[in-house]
Amino acid sequence: MFAKYFIPILIITTIVFWICAFLLPTQATIFLLLRNITFGIFIFYGGILIGMLVMLLTEYKNIEYEHLRKEPFELTLADGIKLYGEILTGKTTDSSPVVLACHGWGSDMTQLYPMVYPLVVQGYKVVCYNHRGHGKKPYKSGGNKSDIDKTFMDVQQVVDFIEKRPDLNHEKLGAIGFSLGGYTLLTGGYLDPRIKLIIAFCAGHDWLEMNEFWAWYIRLFYRLDGLIVFPNEDLNRKLSPKYFLQKPSKKIICLSHAKNDRIVPYDGFLKNKKLLTLPDENTLSFKKGDHGFFGQWTIIVSQMIKWLNDYL
Repeated sequence: MFAKYFIPILIITTIVFWICAFLLPTQATIFLLLRNITFGIFIFYGGILIGMLVMLLTEYKNIEYEHLRKEPFELTLADGIKLYGEILTGKTTDSSPVVLACHGWGSDMTQLYPMVYPLVVQGYKVVCYNHRGHGKKPYKSGGNKSDIDKTFMDVQQVVDFIEKRPDLNHEKLGAIGFSLGGYTLLTGGYLDPRIKLIIAFCAGHDWLEMNEFWAWYIRLFYRLDGLIVFPNEDLNRKLSPKYFLQKPSKKIICLSHAKNDRIVPYDGFLKNKKLLTLPDENTLSFKKGDHGFFGQWTIIVSQMIKWLNDYL
């Protein structure tokens, strides 16, 4: 809530002081002083945010686990688009359960390591991949990342790939997804009966609800980044889990969300829970943590492992 109002006010006041310094030259000194103060505060907080981002991007690059093996793979989709991914294994066998992991918007599969490395240690095989238009060279997947409706359906072709591998036990296949990855699993993944268990983190209910919920600067950022902000009615039906979750399914669903999530409204989590008639033991919510579950990762990973052990 603090950042929601503080950052826009700081930007606007800095711009106002600049304008006043030019229009009122006799008072320019005081306006320039105030402008420099606000600009300094903005740089200070910006430096903190950049530092936090650097920590998030580098924290898990050098994790050591002597039994960890990474097998890169390339998958050509029906429309010719190539997806790149990895199969992570440890002290596992061909009968070990498999977990498919889906990352969020603007991220890539390496950002899932904090979630999936513990699964490998627990004896699961993990398959993760870069969504369309996501990833870093030389493992950047082809296609346009704005084609989200196609991204949601790509997951079924990834499951096809898993099913064809004799060393991947598709009879015990679960899936975890964060943000856009959660949406992917509650749409295209939900339709695939081969996925026995879905664990979706901070995934919404209706795509259009996010637009009404977002602050203007969040909406602007996503538009500049190519995310679909205002889909038409037909496209919204392809993007919103509520239209998919109405169909009966035998798969087990588990959901987690933070009440102060500024990207995907918590209300969407409640609506998904109600639509699916999920018991409380299949959901986990936090008062704080925002969209990245900051400060809650120990509980998140522990609960995820418990769900996988109980249901897969």
